[in-house]
Amino acid sequence: MKHGAQAGRAGLLLVAAGVAVAGCGTGGSSAQPAGPSAPSTSAAPTASSAPAGGSAQNPTPAGNAAPAEQSKSQLLAKVPGQQAFVVSVPTGFEAVTYDQSGHVGFWTDSPAGWHKDTTGSYPYTPGAHSPAAAKAGGALLSGMHHATFVLTGAFSQDSTGNAIGYTDGSSGWGIITAQPGGNLAPASPNVDSNSSGVSHAMALTGGQLQTEDCDPDQPLAECGGSSAVKKLWHWDGNQFVLTR
Repeated sequence: MKHGAQAGRAGLLLVAAGVAVAGCGTGGSSAQPAGPSAPSTSAAPTASSAPAGGSAQNPTPAGNAAPAEQSKSQLLAKVPGQQAFVVSVPTGFEAVTYDQSGHVGFWTDSPAGWHKDTTGSYPYTPGAHSPAAAKAGGALLSGMHHATFVLTGAFSQDSTGNAIGYTDGSSGWGIITAQPGGNLAPASPNVDSNSSGVSHAMALTGGQLQTEDCDPDQPLAECGGSSAVKKLWHWDGNQFVLTR
């Protein structure tokens, strides 16, 4: 992950080229996020089998599939031209909406309809690393009451920043970033000047968050693959704590 001035080489690299998701799919033709390439949406690999540069999707429980699709259609009517990913949570549904110009929104579905909780951003500089080719995925992780969303795309010029993650914490929706104590937690929903939280790879698997870092001792061109530093994190009620 890019944290402070350490962009692209050493920090925790959060979001993946491979994202295991459990939800309703995007508003476009693809139902899962994708890095440089994506397998079929029917695949549901574990973290170890999710390919770098692709994405994986855990199927929505059959009982929630139809309501989720209906709810997503209602949400998309509120955001013409955008895409959305909907996740089933204990209170109903939560969603992220996004365009291809760096903007995201976080929503909660209630009996009164969809309500926008807040807006945020992902890294996007027209002409610098266009098009963003952003796609979203998400899941409800173990011990959490809110969804975790992942956006993948071309978020850096050196190809080390491929994804960014968001969840709802004590201060609301925010980008999942490295904290001073070494854990991960949501901060501001908007990307800062250092692109903190932008990552090389992440997977949501087995109810936990898997991060993939570039090896600081390897050239950037060799980021990922067999040289990647992978870590698994679980939610302790306030932040993501290292499992292994």
